Amino acid sequence: MDDAVSADKWCALSKQFYEQFDGDEHILVPQGIVIEGDTASCHVLMHANHFYRAADGSPYQALVGTYDLRFARSAGGWKITESVQGVRWTEGNWQFHNDIKGSLGNSDLT
Repeated sequence: MDDAVSADKWCALSKQFYEQFDGDEHILVPQGIVIEGDTASCHVLMHANHFYRAADGSPYQALVGTYDLRFARSAGGWKITESVQGVRWTEGNWQFHNDIKGSLGNSDLT
């Protein structure tokens, strides 16, 4: 997969990204987990709100969508092997979200 990002890199980028917000809230609702041997999958409904005081314009942004997750069982337990985000709609000031993402100098973080 060409756009794969290591777990360590994803966690570091996510931390840098979310530390810049003045507030955020994420609501994730799993729609059930399907286990097939040592693999599993889960479809998750997602609603996220972001607040950024320094925004040019409204400091609010909302994102609604889904995550499709795949897991693999290892000796250390279950690990996420794939996470695909689907954006259904957004509301508010999407620009500050993109500005913060751009400040990381990396396009691997959605």
